[in-house]
Amino acid sequence: MLELPGLVELKREYEAQGKRLQFVGINLDRASENAWLQRYVASIGAGDFLWATDTEFKTVFLFNIRTAGKTVILDAQGRIIYQDNAPTPKWKLKQEIDRALESR
Repeated sequence: MLELPGLVELKREYEAQGKRLQFVGINLDRASENAWLQRYVASIGAGDFLWATDTEFKTVFLFNIRTAGKTVILDAQGRIIYQDNAPTPKWKLKQEIDRALESR
């Protein structure tokens, strides 16, 4: 969640350049407990991001998630080209997104 403001800025920057990106946030809490998430997302302008709820933890196993704040970047072919287990600074997100876009 700490990366979210930076992702919002990057999404706007890439869209201004005519580049389409899809960011997906995965929430592991029950949907009934997501009011705080909806308020936070709206407050930082991330309402157009795709959000999914995974109460069965399928993404945890698929991407080997060990900590909250895991970032996974996929290229156009769906291959993992970057992942970490800590909040990712905006400059690093940009660097890895650029690399994913170059692999198209």
